[in-house]
Amino acid sequence: MSKTMKRYNRTADTTYRKNRAKLLQNNPNPTCWICGQPIDTTLPPHHPLSFTADHLHPVSQGGNNHGKLLPAHHSCNSRRGNAKHHTTHTRTW
Repeated sequence: MSKTMKRYNRTADTTYRKNRAKLLQNNPNPTCWICGQPIDTTLPPHHPLSFTADHLHPVSQGGNNHGKLLPAHHSCNSRRGNAKHHTTHTRTW
């Protein structure tokens, strides 16, 4: 990448940030859609159990940065990487 080209930062995108804030506003006690466990929204951003807004359809796989977002733990979202959505969590009762 040349020095004059800037890398696109998805998290700095204004629409993405608004959609992320809306996701938290509509669900103040979110549950991770990947593992099904509650998310502590008071944790610092890079803590493994902190809140992240996961793209249902990964941007790297043709998804839209302004597409559907779901609540996820930072570690769950990182582990999922750019895999396409195939299942949600299941709970054993």
